[in-house]
Formats: sequence, C-alpha cells, structure tokens
Amino acid sequence: MIKTAVVILNWNGKNYLEKFLPGVLLHSKDEAQIYVIDNASSDDSVEFLSKNYPTVIQLHNSTNGGFHKVITKDWPKLKHSILCCSIPMLK
Repeated sequence: MIKTAVVILNWNGKNYLEKFLPGVLLHSKDEAQIYVIDNASSDDSVEFLSKNYPTVIQLHNSTNGGFHKVITKDWPKLKHSILCCSIPMLK
C-alpha cells in the first residue's frame, strides 16, 4: 500500500481541479494516492473527475458539512501513514 495520501477537499471546484490536479498527479506519481472528497458539489466537478482522472479516488458526501465533517467522517477511512490535505479554494 502507498504510504502517503493527498486529500483534496472539493465543493464546486471544477475550475481549481482543472488547474491544479494535473500538477499534483505529476509530482506525486507512484509516491501518493490521490483522493478528492466532494462535499455535495452542484457543478460538474464529479463528472469531470470521473471522465478525466479515473485513478483519483473519489469520496462523496451528500451534504456540505465542511472541513469538520471531512475530518470526523472521511479522514478515518484513509489508512495511510501520512495524510496531506489540500483545500484549493483557499488562497
């Protein structure tokens, strides 16, 4: 199992995923498993990921519970030794 997970939190962030995900994948090749946790996006970011990045593991929340929900509900599902979190819409 790959030791490191890169976790990207997404809510209606297709434009961020289009811009930054290629670089994340390029620089983490064979070194990290990439996850996108989607918080009930209403844009087409989920479809975009499925179509263009099938190796990215997607976790879906039916509501946007924010960062707290991800930490308490989704984070424990990841069994990697190192977890790196990215929130692309924060500047």
